[in-house]
Amino acid sequence: MMEKEITQVGKKRTDTLIRFGKKDGDVRLGKVYVLYPEELEDLQKQIADAHEEIATLRTKIAEEETIKLDDIVDMINNMDSRVSKLESDVFKLK
Repeated sequence: MMEKEITQVGKKRTDTLIRFGKKDGDVRLGKVYVLYPEELEDLQKQIADAHEEIATLRTKIAEEETIKLDDIVDMINNMDSRVSKLESDVFKLK
């Protein structure tokens, strides 16, 4: 993975040229996707939230707490909706 900075965007252009130099290392042919910083932060937050929810479930299981079936269903539905959103985002890239 490499990082490039877009320093200028033309007003009438419909495409943007991103140049790679020798110092960029292993540049290969293929599709390139641009992920803006706020999009990266959003994905990182979603991942952190998922890890936190998994940790909570593990703690409850380790403490042998009785987890209500409704709570489990809510957690599964929440995780399912987040996965669906991420899959939708990935589908847009294809």
